[in-house]
Amino acid sequence: MKIKYRIINMVQKITLRELSSIPPLFTFQERYLLSQELLRKDLYPPIPLWFRGSKEGEWIIWGKGLVDQLKDLNKQEVLVRRFGPDELTSTDALILWMGLEHREEEWDSYRVQELSALPTPLQTLVAELKLDLKTAMRVKSLPLRILEAFIPLLETFSYSQRRIFLRLFFEVFHRDQLDTMKGLELVTYLVSSPNPLEELHRIRYPEFHRLEQSYRATVDPILKGSGIQVSPPSYFEGTRFKVEFCFEKGTQLKKKAQILQKLSETIDSVINRLTHDAI
Repeated sequence: MKIKYRIINMVQKITLRELSSIPPLFTFQERYLLSQELLRKDLYPPIPLWFRGSKEGEWIIWGKGLVDQLKDLNKQEVLVRRFGPDELTSTDALILWMGLEHREEEWDSYRVQELSALPTPLQTLVAELKLDLKTAMRVKSLPLRILEAFIPLLETFSYSQRRIFLRLFFEVFHRDQLDTMKGLELVTYLVSSPNPLEELHRIRYPEFHRLEQSYRATVDPILKGSGIQVSPPSYFEGTRFKVEFCFEKGTQLKKKAQILQKLSETIDSVINRLTHDAI
């Protein structure tokens, strides 16, 4: 049996100056940091370097943030582990990056293969834990130009808002059979909107928003300034409304009861109209 020795990937030290001339393989943002005490004692994971061949040269797989920390400590040398051309694949390199950057996450080879197949904008969001892999896989068929146009807007959202926005846009894109140019026009429109997520929800569910406007136009004038909140059933499915208010004195309760009495004289027609339109 022939044994293949992997001498090239032994841990060694190189100068920070030499490492600074090696480009990063991935452009993902790195957040993993170590304490200064551990860095001074060289107690950090060796930075993986991948020599991909004479034409492509050598690349840093992970460790840009670590290098910046070492520079701040005026360290002259850094621990690295070098890999040769045949020792890694692109998927292996991505597994290394995810494993070193996100030690608390479990990224098996199957999930990393899915990640590596994503368009770059989605791959970056998932690698930086700004989007879940399931959502990214669902919307990955969106044109690349649209995904690239999204990035500045998506960066302003929370994690959950990002997921909702991408799923809604994906549904609108396919429902309305948009092409790339029409999709870009929609992105531009949403970016200029005061509330892009709310506006996209209105586009995705126009009937729901029409019902909501009809409801508010009828109920809000009666309740305005009363401190009473009357909530319709979710998505106007059903007839169970919820009333909420607070009071401290009997006179306050009496006043609220009078307002509710006034609402009761018109609410049946509102409920009938809304539930009929919702069917």
